[in-house]
Amino acid sequence: GITAPYAGVFSSTGSLAALLFPNEPSLGQVSGLLPAVIVPPVRVSNVGQYGYALNATTSPPSLLAAQAHLGQGVSARGPVHGWNGTGALTPITRFATMFSGYPMKSVDGTEWYFPQRLTDDTGAVDNGNANPAQAVLGVDATMGHALPKSLLVYAFGARLGGAGVLADATLLAQQSGIPARNLTLVNRQSTYSHNDPAGAYPSNVFFAHLVPFLRKIGTQQS
Repeated sequence: GITAPYAGVFSSTGSLAALLFPNEPSLGQVSGLLPAVIVPPVRVSNVGQYGYALNATTSPPSLLAAQAHLGQGVSARGPVHGWNGTGALTPITRFATMFSGYPMKSVDGTEWYFPQRLTDDTGAVDNGNANPAQAVLGVDATMGHALPKSLLVYAFGARLGGAGVLADATLLAQQSGIPARNLTLVNRQSTYSHNDPAGAYPSNVFFAHLVPFLRKIGTQQS
């Protein structure tokens, strides 16, 4: 993969180039700075390079957290090949906008690094069950068996979490006696990459279930 902080540099500059200068020949492709596994075998434009590196069908497993379904792939038309977005869940222009943050300044959607401490703390939460790791890390999440039985839970599994996300949500509900009818469980592990729930447009399975879920919460609270 691409380690921090270089992953952030690639994501930020790559997305911005794909958005602002999509048809220009990619400098990144010929720079020698990118891992060979994300460099297309033909000469590509900025958008072609960006799409090839992060599309679910060509991006390597080491970049699962950065991927989306961006279309068919590098365009067949050359000599500088662009991007064929036919069939995309997430349009590549939308994807590049998400990660570049343009036209906003001093902000982007790129995860420049993921703290190990965040991973450790998340593991210590353990569905709200008291355990020795919480005391060591200063985590206090012990209400996993005392959640309101009326609580509504929505879990969506994409490529990274998949069925495990649904299993954890189900276990959390069972601990507190929350009835199964209060759970909205959707697994799209085989069709949605990690970033498709946020980027898919105009059809988005994540939002198609989220909107009625939120309406149900509103009805419950009214």
